[in-house]
Amino acid sequence: MKEWMFSIITSGGLSIAYYLRFRISGENLNYYKFYFCVAINLFFFALNYKILKEQRFFFNWHFPTLRVEHPTIRWIALACLILHCFANPVSWKLKKWYSPW
Repeated sequence: MKEWMFSIITSGGLSIAYYLRFRISGENLNYYKFYFCVAINLFFFALNYKILKEQRFFFNWHFPTLRVEHPTIRWIALACLILHCFANPVSWKLKKWYSPW
């Protein structure tokens, strides 16, 4: 149950982060938009980091046996940490992933 709930919430966080990256990136990117995206990425980054480091699930619930009972949660959290690092908007217009150029 914890694995499904965690994977749904983290996939939602990644979807939000990458949607904002593609939506906000471009020539009219300013500091406010950039810091808004960074704040969202830091929120989800902290959520995943708490699971890896302190075994705290969604900031409040503490599960001391989380690493032993559900090792896939740690791998999902590590993958999401890495993906959130690359979800920041850039000053050039991004192309679709299926675009040849």
